Amino acid sequence: MLIAENDTIIHLKSYGYSDIGNTTKLNENSIFRLASITKQFTAVGIYLLQKDGVLSISDLVSDYIPDLSHYDNIKIENLITHTSGLPDYVELAKEYWDKSKAATNQDILNLFIEYEPKVEFEPNTYWSYSNTGYIFLACIIEKVTGESFQSFIENKILKPNNLDNTFFYNRYSKEVNPSMTKGYIYIEESNGFVEVEKLGNNHRYTYLDKTVGALGLASDIVDLYKWHTVLNGNTFLSNDDKRLIYNNHRLVDSSYTSYGFGLSIIESRVTGKRISHGGDWAGYKNMFDRHVDNDKVIILLQNMKSQHSQLPMNSIYQILYALDSQSNDQLEEYAGSYIVDNDADDIKTFVFKDEKLLLNVNDKFYLPMIPVGKDFFIVEDFSPEITIQFMRDKNKLVYKHIAYQYDKAHHATKVEEVQ
Repeated sequence: MLIAENDTIIHLKSYGYSDIGNTTKLNENSIFRLASITKQFTAVGIYLLQKDGVLSISDLVSDYIPDLSHYDNIKIENLITHTSGLPDYVELAKEYWDKSKAATNQDILNLFIEYEPKVEFEPNTYWSYSNTGYIFLACIIEKVTGESFQSFIENKILKPNNLDNTFFYNRYSKEVNPSMTKGYIYIEESNGFVEVEKLGNNHRYTYLDKTVGALGLASDIVDLYKWHTVLNGNTFLSNDDKRLIYNNHRLVDSSYTSYGFGLSIIESRVTGKRISHGGDWAGYKNMFDRHVDNDKVIILLQNMKSQHSQLPMNSIYQILYALDSQSNDQLEEYAGSYIVDNDADDIKTFVFKDEKLLLNVNDKFYLPMIPVGKDFFIVEDFSPEITIQFMRDKNKLVYKHIAYQYDKAHHATKVEEVQ
C-alpha cells in the first residue's frame, strides 16, 4: 500500500506474502500483475499515435481491421470508452475456444470474425465495460506501427519514463523476475487459497492469459508511483493532452459516462476529481486511485483474492480527509422513509442496523452509508458516486435529504409512516 499527497509519500507498507509456499514476505519491490490498470497505458498509446497523425480516435475500427466490417459503425473512441456495444471476449472464448491452447489477441479477433456476435447496443448509446475493446486497440496499434503491442508500449511509454520495473508478464513468460509475486484465489472445494498458475487448462486464467491490451502489465508499487508523478507533470503529456484523456466521454443523448481514456473519472464532493482504475485478474486485485484536485494518490496491490475480497478505499478516504464519524444516536436520527421529488411511488428508506446506517434497496439488499461530514454520507461502493445530505429543521430534527449524483439533485421529504 502506498499513499502520497503533495508529491510526498506519507504511507508505504507491505502486508502478507509474495509466495505462501516459502513464506516470502511482500516488500515495496514486489512485482504484481496489474490486470486492467494496463488499460490506461493502452489508451495513452492510442492517444500518442493520434498526436503523431497516424490515426484518429474518430476513425472506424473497420478501417484498420477490415475483417470486422460487420461492425461498420464502431469508432476507435468507442473501444477506448467502453461504448462500442461489443460483447466481452471472455464469454465468447468460454463458449468457442479450444481450452487446451492459450489464446492470443489474434485468436480472439478470429473468434469475432468467425462468429460475428451481435452488439449489445448501438455504439455510443450506452456504456458497458467490455475488455474486447482493448484487445482490438492492441491489434490496431500493431497494424499501424508494424511492431508488437508490447514493444510499442515499452518504447513509447515505459522506457521514456524510466519505468524500469514495469513489463509484460503472463504465466507462459520464459523469464520470471525474481521479485514476481504469485497470485492466489480462494477455492471453496479446496477450503483454502490456490496458486493461480497451478489451475488447469479449463480455467480462463489459463487459456486467456496470453491476451494483452486489456491486461498484461506487471509492476511494483514504486514504479506505479513514478507513473503517477509522470501524469502529474506536463512533460510527457501536456495539460491539453490531459484535458482530453481525463474527460468524461459523452454519449449520443448528451449524457456523460464515468469513463475516459482507460480510466474511471469521478467527481466527488468528498475527494474532488478522482481518476482511477482497478485491476482484477489471476488472483490479483489492485487499485490505482489519483485525486487530482487534492494532489493525492492511493495505490493498493494485492495478490490474494476471495469472493469477499474488498479494498478499503472508503476507510482510507475517511482517514485522509479527516471525515467525521457518527455516534449510534446520531445515525438513528436519519433512519426513516423519504418520498423523492414528491413522487409517492419513489420512496427511499434508511434503516439503522448493526451500528450502521443502511439504504434499504429491497428486503434482502442494503447499501451501507459512509459518513463524510456532519449530516453528509456517501453510498458505499456505488458508481457513479451518490452523496446524501440530510437537512434539519429549526428544531434540529432531520426532515429531508438531498441526493447528489453528477450535477443532479433529488430532494426527498421524510415521512412518519409509509402505507
